Amino acid sequence: MADAIEETFLRAWKVSSPELLVETVTSQIVKVRLPDGTPAIVKALTEIGMQEELRGVHYLDWHDGNGAIRLLAQEDNLLLPDSARSSIISTNTAMRTQPQSPSMFCASC
Repeated sequence: MADAIEETFLRAWKVSSPELLVETVTSQIVKVRLPDGTPAIVKALTEIGMQEELRGVHYLDWHDGNGAIRLLAQEDNLLLPDSARSSIISTNTAMRTQPQSPSMFCASC
């Protein structure tokens, strides 16, 4: 995944340091760095994601950040959302640094 991101983005979006954070049926969420070093997120839609989420992408583009996340860029199935930067990265970082308790995963434990 990191190789595909680098091949696809480094020239056009000038992002670097791709790190896969989450992979689902509809997408892969990749942490990257913008040219100024600011952390950002790239969302790479899978084939299923292209079918199920593309209308939402058009909606976000139409709103252009007014009451919704602004898309800084889109290339085919790849999205570079603006306001996802801090919230997704912060959430992921917190989840990685906090010790996991079995009781968090099982209500009856």
